[in-house]
Amino acid sequence: MSGRLRSVWGWGKRKFRRILNSLKYNWDFFKRTKIYRISAVELPTELATRLILCSLILCFILGGVAAGLVTAYLAKLPQLEWLEDYFPPVSTLIYSHDDQLIGQLYQQQRIFIPLSEIPQELIKAFLAVEDEDFYSHHGIDFTAILRAFYVNFRAGKIKEGGSTITQQLAKVLFLTPERSLSRKIKEAILAIQIEQRYTKNEILELYLNQIYLGNGAYGVEAAARAIFGKSVRELTLPECAMIAGLAGSPGRYSPFADFYLALERRNHVLQRMLEAEYISKEQFRSAISSPLRLPSKQKEELASYFIEYVRQYIEEKYGANLLYRSGLHVYTTLDAEMQRAAEQAVAAGLEAIDLRREASGLQRRGARSVEAALVAIDPRSGFVKSMVGGRDFFRSKFNRATQARRQPGSAIKPIIYTAAIERGFTAADIIIDSPFIIKRSAGEAWKPENFTRRFYGPTTLRTALEKSRNVVTVKLANALGIDVIISTMRAMGITSPIPHVLSIALGSCELSLLELTSAYGVLANGGIRVEPLFIRRVTDQRGRVLEENIPRKNRAISPQTAYIITSILQGAIQRGTGWPARVLPYPLAGKTGTTDRATDAWFIGYSPDLVAGVWVGLDNNQSLGPNETGAQAACPIWVKFMGQALSRQAKSSKFEIPDGLSFVFIDPETGLLAPDDLPNKFLEVFKKGTEPKKYSPAKKKIKIQENDFYLNFID
Repeated sequence: MSGRLRSVWGWGKRKFRRILNSLKYNWDFFKRTKIYRISAVELPTELATRLILCSLILCFILGGVAAGLVTAYLAKLPQLEWLEDYFPPVSTLIYSHDDQLIGQLYQQQRIFIPLSEIPQELIKAFLAVEDEDFYSHHGIDFTAILRAFYVNFRAGKIKEGGSTITQQLAKVLFLTPERSLSRKIKEAILAIQIEQRYTKNEILELYLNQIYLGNGAYGVEAAARAIFGKSVRELTLPECAMIAGLAGSPGRYSPFADFYLALERRNHVLQRMLEAEYISKEQFRSAISSPLRLPSKQKEELASYFIEYVRQYIEEKYGANLLYRSGLHVYTTLDAEMQRAAEQAVAAGLEAIDLRREASGLQRRGARSVEAALVAIDPRSGFVKSMVGGRDFFRSKFNRATQARRQPGSAIKPIIYTAAIERGFTAADIIIDSPFIIKRSAGEAWKPENFTRRFYGPTTLRTALEKSRNVVTVKLANALGIDVIISTMRAMGITSPIPHVLSIALGSCELSLLELTSAYGVLANGGIRVEPLFIRRVTDQRGRVLEENIPRKNRAISPQTAYIITSILQGAIQRGTGWPARVLPYPLAGKTGTTDRATDAWFIGYSPDLVAGVWVGLDNNQSLGPNETGAQAACPIWVKFMGQALSRQAKSSKFEIPDGLSFVFIDPETGLLAPDDLPNKFLEVFKKGTEPKKYSPAKKKIKIQENDFYLNFID
């Protein structure tokens, strides 16, 4: 006979002995009172004996039938042995950079909490309303069944159930929710078995972490967070009563479904706690008069795109079972305050763009078709501090910060100039901004033009990048060679496919916002490339570390090159296309980007401590509008975000000037050394040894010889 059968058989024998004892007592009473006389004539002894034997036989038959039924049910019941290793599915918890909970990943929203950490008031509230005799019964409470019948009969409706906590646990763990006599019998047998195998506290801990309490929450900890927005450890007595009251019918008694019915249910639980002497009259009066305060029904959905990125990574690496059932703890790099600033900036920027497009007739009112993305990274650690992947995650889960590949336009130019400075060019070198034709293999010709459709003649590399001059950039790229440009892009972290064409100098390649922003981080970090990180570490529910990530760094370019390009990009904000960022009182460097027909608008920039990128566009590649450039559409979002993000810093840091640089005054028109009396001289930065050796002529207008500088590159 199996252990389970022996346990239930033992229980059945004890009950059967009680029946026999009761029969014996009743027979003795029957004989003493001589009720068995019929017509004043005593029954023959033989008849009395037969009656007793028949009764015993009937009892044995009924007992056999009962034992047979029990045996039949036991054969169909699930094995309890698996409970030894059972752990309810527990949510994976996502934490911010300062270890604050920002999200959960689950199939059942559950946060396991040990019984020792659950407030006694909450435990007593559950016992009072669900199973007052929990610590005295053995799985089935006949008194509770009779009491529930009486209360429900008087009320004319179902107000109480007769199932014990152990029976409820047996039902949710092993059985279906069907209402039938067969299920109740199975529930009772399982409850007895559970009671014989586990302690009361073990049963109660499992129950309080297993039970469904509405609002998608399983267990008391998840319910406390879903309803009151805080841990179960922080609940007040009235809040404990509210949570316990959900057990009977969570959909009906949810305060979000029916506020006043929920309040009535809470007060009923408090009344039961008073009757059970779990609380005093003073506690009862205070709790029942307490108003029911709930957080906003609209729970903040922070960093949805970031959390989804983390979810995909965890599921791919560890599998769905571990992700949704094992209670992993994922400690991310996200800064919650920066994330809020990012989401607010994107929302405000898109609203302004929508209004302009509606006013110009490009978009019908309320269409909301323009999308935007933002990503911010700590350039020293590679920690991704905030990420917005679109206007509305619940409308479109497509992440435009990581999944979209769009042409960056002029936002790619700093990499072209980085390649030049790294290979011996200087910010003062001059290239003639004049018509330039590239012959293509198919016999076609490509003639790059500036955004203004004008040519500006002799132009320093600094001015060309600050003012985003296309023709000079293409000539410079042609002098460097496409292989050099692609090599520099790879060194700075660009991983997307790059076509082997000269037009990549103007952003004809397709990149993600994340990789281009990370590439700018090389400039902010003194030439050191740090791979973007979303996750610091992952632990299992017991705290064992499954994964720990440290920044992976390598030198991509020299610190001198990084500083020179940073200096030029500071000028792009002060004197060039990034002018909207001038309003911020911080050391900043950045570059706009706008593609043909204004299908994409970019702004990517950085402070010494934070690099951020913004993209704006439509998913269908339609034009944003003729005036929606990087400066108009993307830069205001960047400015709003960086203004809030940098305002939290204790003090503003500066871009470090590495060794090996020198600063000399030059004539910005010629790129040569400036005479002392030159009124518009400019303090330029050079790698030591690359400074100009000649002084600019004193004449205002000079004739530049083509061979003096890097001029008029031809195919």
